[in-house]
Amino acid sequence: MTFSEIKIKDDSKIKITKDTVNGITFGQIRLWKLDINTNSFLPTNKGIGFELKHINEIIYSLSLLYHSESNIIGKT
Repeated sequence: MTFSEIKIKDDSKIKITKDTVNGITFGQIRLWKLDINTNSFLPTNKGIGFELKHINEIIYSLSLLYHSESNIIGKT
């Protein structure tokens, strides 16, 4: 299940998904690139997969990153 697609460039995007493989459910944040032969996006090796029990810590850490960057560039 795809929760978000973030366009990076015309030929690349980041997808945030929840997947189940062999009965194991996990989250992924992965870079997808456009395949010019098929004109469809394919997943790359760039990204992470994680157990869903870590989602709160990931969200918290990304929030800290966002706020530290906001302070640097003057946004709230």
